[in-house]
Amino acid sequence: MRINLLINFLLLFCFFTKCINSQLYTRIPENVVYGRIKYFLEENYINNCFEYREDEFTLLLKCWRHNKLINAKFIIEDHIISTNYISKDNSDYVTYVV
Repeated sequence: MRINLLINFLLLFCFFTKCINSQLYTRIPENVVYGRIKYFLEENYINNCFEYREDEFTLLLKCWRHNKLINAKFIIEDHIISTNYISKDNSDYVTYVV
């Protein structure tokens, strides 16, 4: 009985602390990275843009998508495990971190 209660508590704890919603990185073959990024941009209709190179590792884009101006940001971070995400709720920011 106590084991059941403990397991249920741990499952609920993991659910509310995003243990279940973890990230899975999949391998992109070495010469396919450019194509994958291009597909990502096409998939999200990021194709009518102005660019600003903030620094050596950051590219900012202002793009017209779905009759709305959005921001896209490409960042290269060395030696940091970072989060890659795209806002699925049509918010104004699309961020891609390498």
